[in-house]
Amino acid sequence: MAHGAYRRRRRLVATALAALAVLAVPSAAQAGGSILAVSPHHLKFGRQPFGSFTNRTVTITNRSSRTLVVTITDQSPDDFSPGQPGSTCFLSFTVNVLDPGEQCTMIIGFEPALPFSGLERADMTVTAATESGKILRTRHVRITGVGVPAS
Repeated sequence: MAHGAYRRRRRLVATALAALAVLAVPSAAQAGGSILAVSPHHLKFGRQPFGSFTNRTVTITNRSSRTLVVTITDQSPDDFSPGQPGSTCFLSFTVNVLDPGEQCTMIIGFEPALPFSGLERADMTVTAATESGKILRTRHVRITGVGVPAS
């Protein structure tokens, strides 16, 4: 093969590989992290006296360019109570519809009880889907708190 033909073929292969690389990398709008923002990822109540009650807030934001159907489920002991008054998004028995750029808040309460002393853990799962039901992204929020005797 002549030297010029070899160089043209090599350039053609390099151009084709570059084009494939662009196609293989999703745009920011398609990337999973940019569809749904959940903050914070770890909700820390810290040390709370038995019988006290404290609220913390999780914010869920639709970062996509389409309407999302958001479901929220939790697995938590009785000391944690998601869906406190003032919450603008709700647990899975209610459909949360977020338009592009819209957000909602889930207020979670923590009231440690003596029978459950020590570190308490819970998990809240937030799932975003299209209006037709295709799941796009799932995020988890770790929730922790410690019940301690009053000082």
